[in-house]
Amino acid sequence: MAALTMSAFDNILKEFYLPLFEEQFNRQTVLMDEVILKRDSEHVEGKNAFIAVEWETLGGTDSISEEGTLPTPEPGDYNRLQIGMKYHYARFRITGPVIDASASDPGAFAPALQREMKSKITSFLRHANRMMFGDSSGALARIDDASPDTTLGVDAAYGIANDDNGTLFLTPNMNLTFASAKTSGTNRGTARVTAVNKSTDIITVNADPGVSNNDFIFRENSSDDGTGTTKEMMGLLGIIDTTDFVTTLQNINGSTETRWQAQHRTGSTAGTNEALTLLRMQLLWDDVTFSGGGQPKFILCNQRTALTYAMMAKRENITTNKMSLDGGWSGLDFNGQAPVIADVMCPPNRMFYVTPETLRLYEMARPQWLDRGTGVLKQVGDTDVFQATYYWYSELGVSNRGKNGVLEDITELS
Repeated sequence: MAALTMSAFDNILKEFYLPLFEEQFNRQTVLMDEVILKRDSEHVEGKNAFIAVEWETLGGTDSISEEGTLPTPEPGDYNRLQIGMKYHYARFRITGPVIDASASDPGAFAPALQREMKSKITSFLRHANRMMFGDSSGALARIDDASPDTTLGVDAAYGIANDDNGTLFLTPNMNLTFASAKTSGTNRGTARVTAVNKSTDIITVNADPGVSNNDFIFRENSSDDGTGTTKEMMGLLGIIDTTDFVTTLQNINGSTETRWQAQHRTGSTAGTNEALTLLRMQLLWDDVTFSGGGQPKFILCNQRTALTYAMMAKRENITTNKMSLDGGWSGLDFNGQAPVIADVMCPPNRMFYVTPETLRLYEMARPQWLDRGTGVLKQVGDTDVFQATYYWYSELGVSNRGKNGVLEDITELS
């Protein structure tokens, strides 16, 4: 006598799925929180935002004797910052049958259209958060491979030397462009990522892009095409900077106008990492607050630098408490004055002392799905395929670089 087995009845059984859809990506976006950085669309004229600035000048002041000559009149020292908009997009395509087949709970984990829209917005915000830490070049990493082909070793996230976290911003299904330099380089070629091994910092691409060791990696259309005109949003690397990453910012050259520089401290030998100490942190704090007149509300770094700070405080018996900002972001306090907040996308071996009142996201309009009167979903040619585009015309601007600072060359614990 035979029993009815699971294998015999398998084609009759229904599959039951739990309704939850587990997202396999990180949602943390500190700098995209409107409580942290304000947004401004009112002061954007055409494709630019403008900020009038006045530099400090002591001209026109003097102390004289009775009946002496009054001081020579001198005007104030004025300038204008110009912040040009950058154009950011996300896009997906979906077929009509997939939309209908996934419309009900029994048919799919979640409606495909809803998932694609939500996923693209999340990815877009992560893309924006990365840009807001960068230098507008769009560099994601560098080639670290003596014999590159379709299997490429990568390192140097943000294109920064001595960083081995090369796959930080690389995932499967990304279309990449490769170039010989961060800006004004020669484009090598393009390729699509098919696999990423984060433990070995190796990516596999669908075609040999013809790269060389130390070439730079960009998103598909984000390189400067050799022109020197960058396409991505400016970030903290370029804003809280002297001229290491960006020489001319918002139409002012930081080399010739040294007042247009952030506060900046390196190790005893610039470019060589050394231990983090309370003295190093306090000296930069004093630079920002006394020399620059800033009031940092938080210190931003990556998770390893935050850990290094925590261990330093414990080792030196420094009392630290959890401190929170409006919006819920928190970290261990520095001298009871500002929390040290970790963001995985923050460049390594440094701390940014941020006075948020000096920073603002200028935008033509809020991030949104593109709808020019024809709806968000648009049919692709003579097919049952639809596509949607999410966009944001914006740029991160700064009104006073000197009220912010960066501490570099920190040896991170791991």
